Amino acid sequence: MKKRMNKEVIILAALNLLFCFGVYVSLPVLALYFNIQLDIPIAQVGFLLGIPPLITALFGSLGAAAANKFGEVKSLLIGITLIITPYIFYLFTESYFVLIALSVISGIGGICWKPVIRALFAHHSKELRNQNVVFRINYIVICLGAIAGPGLGLLLRDSQMQLNLYISIFTFLCIIIIILLVNSIIKPTNLQLEVKKKPSLQNFKEVDPRLFMYVTAGALVFIVFSQFEGVFPLAFTEISENPAELFALLLIINSIAGIVFQFLVMYIEDRFIKLGNLTSILIGNFAFGAAFVIFALSEGQLLFLIIATLVFALGEVYAVPGSDIMINNIAPDHKKSLYFGIAEFRTIGFSIGPIMGAALIDIWGATILYWVCISIIVLTSVIYIVPSLPLYSRTKNHTNEVI
Repeated sequence: MKKRMNKEVIILAALNLLFCFGVYVSLPVLALYFNIQLDIPIAQVGFLLGIPPLITALFGSLGAAAANKFGEVKSLLIGITLIITPYIFYLFTESYFVLIALSVISGIGGICWKPVIRALFAHHSKELRNQNVVFRINYIVICLGAIAGPGLGLLLRDSQMQLNLYISIFTFLCIIIIILLVNSIIKPTNLQLEVKKKPSLQNFKEVDPRLFMYVTAGALVFIVFSQFEGVFPLAFTEISENPAELFALLLIINSIAGIVFQFLVMYIEDRFIKLGNLTSILIGNFAFGAAFVIFALSEGQLLFLIIATLVFALGEVYAVPGSDIMINNIAPDHKKSLYFGIAEFRTIGFSIGPIMGAALIDIWGATILYWVCISIIVLTSVIYIVPSLPLYSRTKNHTNEVI
């Protein structure tokens, strides 16, 4: 008989909640810690923040390979150990080259943790009546971590930045202890994770040309999306005496709004109107663009920053998943893995974003960053629209006839 919930999923949700809390409790101060405490120039801070997602984009399949070799539970332990290591050494080093090495270690830890815990969620959800509820739980868990972590950061706003790092370290240690205690419960049976192969040149020739346009657009969306969590604390140094406190507040608002908007959009589409895929993603892009306009014109006024954050959250709900939806819409059933394997190149946006954002802030200031993001969003929208134009369809058909 199918269950509504099981203890394996509850434990995994608790572990991921702690993981997200450990990351987000330090997120509001990490960039500022590098810049102010360790005296690292802003542009170089962006590079440090961009390395972990770059590692994920280039070597994401190593997580599945490690899980298949060492086992899922051991892979989680390896991942969290690698993730905790940089936080410890952040407290004792000021060398930029050591910090680069620590960012690489953090990225490797992420690829040993994130895909494996997602796979465990999926595996243990097979006994449930509604398997999709697990992924909704995981989304809510991430948002809760993004609320609780910065929330505690606000309570500690008068303390030194190192305290946030100590809390992250303690939280990650708790995860290690819990995994060791529940090893036998969450350990799966007969689970073999799929190791994604690098797409070959022949693979690229076999796909719909629209895929490359959607992958490019998706990467641009991720560049814009990554600005909020990546470099906004640095941007807020221009408008606030307490940028970490301001960012923590807006991050909490963003996370709460993300949960509310997610359920609201699902309810509206279920009960009233189901928007087309292109319409949905353009709404998301418009919301992103409007948010950055408000950020650019806010002049540090809290009310406008909150409004911008709420509009930004609406953009997340539509534009970020919209990239997957557009790709899934053109992918033949027998080529889903190939299309989404190629689509992994979009994640390079999470690496380019902080590097670009920090450089723009360092050279021209935060306002220029906001307007550059608006320009990127406009370009992204054009890329999404082009394949739907009659001219594109005629050109594509003509090309096929010639071939």
